[in-house]
Amino acid sequence: MYSLNQIPIFQELENSQNILLAGAGGGFDIYAGIPFYLNLVKQGKNVILGNYSFTFLKATTSIEEFPNCYRIQDSDHDLSQSYFPEKFLKEWLTTQGHDATIYAFNRSGVFSFRNIYNYLIDKYKIDTVVLIDGGTDSIMFGDEEGLGTPLEDVISMSAVYQTGIEKQYLLNLGFGVDHYHGVSHFRYLENVATLSREGAYLGSFHLIPQMPEGTAIRRCR
Repeated sequence: MYSLNQIPIFQELENSQNILLAGAGGGFDIYAGIPFYLNLVKQGKNVILGNYSFTFLKATTSIEEFPNCYRIQDSDHDLSQSYFPEKFLKEWLTTQGHDATIYAFNRSGVFSFRNIYNYLIDKYKIDTVVLIDGGTDSIMFGDEEGLGTPLEDVISMSAVYQTGIEKQYLLNLGFGVDHYHGVSHFRYLENVATLSREGAYLGSFHLIPQMPEGTAIRRCR
């Protein structure tokens, strides 16, 4: 049973120990998971980070540990361009005292991503997968007048669903961000209400500057 003074998602994760936290929609989505990551680590959870990457990973010095799955190191660099969000995140977390394990997933389809997730679930004995969307277009049902850019989100969500792992969740950070892509605030709230009626909505939280997690995400730029 949920309680008024507790956020349901954290109650759901209370018995989780090995968590895979992954950016669903590509690019900087994993950065939206920084507050969540810091809080989970503070609780003593083992957290592995992953991200649907827009970097051309074959042109970096990262090692492909599994097909389309690259483990990121502090010393990695991009041989073709300076765009490398996963590497920059690894470096920043290191400066904060976190020896984070981060993977970047090469752009591909559901089948490939399902195999990547199964590989990481098996390697790290993952009991929970949390997908992070920096925005809200992953909550669109498909019949709205504005869908944003949900393709990568849908690929990630479908892949995780097909792993069959029991505990799998989607976390959105940044209400209103996808208005730039034509996503309606009303449609998002309407869909959240639908999910709530189905028992699939596990609450919300706000980040404020006075929180350590709020301060951290403002500094990671």
